[in-house]
Amino acid sequence: MSEQRKEFSKLCLAGFIISILPVLLLPLCIMFGSAVLYTFLVFPLAGFIVSIIGLVSAKKNARTGKVFGILGIVFPSAGAVFLAVAFLILYALGSDSRAMRNGEMYSMGRVSEVANADYDVSGYRIPEGYDLNSLNINVSETDLKTYAGSKLETISSESDMSIKGTYKDYDFLIVRSDRFYDWLANNNAQGFHYSPGDYYIYHGEEGREWMIMAAPLAIYKDPSDKYIIITNCNDYKVIAEFFD
Repeated sequence: MSEQRKEFSKLCLAGFIISILPVLLLPLCIMFGSAVLYTFLVFPLAGFIVSIIGLVSAKKNARTGKVFGILGIVFPSAGAVFLAVAFLILYALGSDSRAMRNGEMYSMGRVSEVANADYDVSGYRIPEGYDLNSLNINVSETDLKTYAGSKLETISSESDMSIKGTYKDYDFLIVRSDRFYDWLANNNAQGFHYSPGDYYIYHGEEGREWMIMAAPLAIYKDPSDKYIIITNCNDYKVIAEFFD
């Protein structure tokens, strides 16, 4: 007497197919963008649920095809783990961008091309290896406001350590030298860098859509050693006038 042929579980197969639809329809995601992508994210969850129902039903009714139900559970689960890991990595990589966006230098633009190079601004540059910790000049918040008021044409933000505004249509950020490293820790943990002829500091500049691009700003020092000047201006005539 021949053994009775077992019925195949269509639910298990359906769950498997639904769970891998994003892979099968990946070209459409690329062609039509995020609107289609978000829709396809639902399929793995739906396939996962259908596969579980199919496995329970197949076991109860002694049906074949349970391997498809298992795969319909394994693939979405693996995909969920992959997405979670990818999200954590992107979140960690985005910490620098978030710090840049929260910094006072965010969207100040980038340092301009050198103009009026015949003006001598060497006396305002920070020499390589200069240690701001060596400065013992105390600067009060009142001193900072007085200095900024005499230099800047407009003021957009201020704190007890720094004041930001514009001069000759360029962005200028004035920081107390005695609090510079405290200010730096809150605005740019990477510090500043030296290239032949100048110090510069990277800051956040708004890029396309959600992107934040790293852009350089020039750094100068007031002759009194009381203030550090961060600016997107590289017009030496303007710099000379600012410190005059």
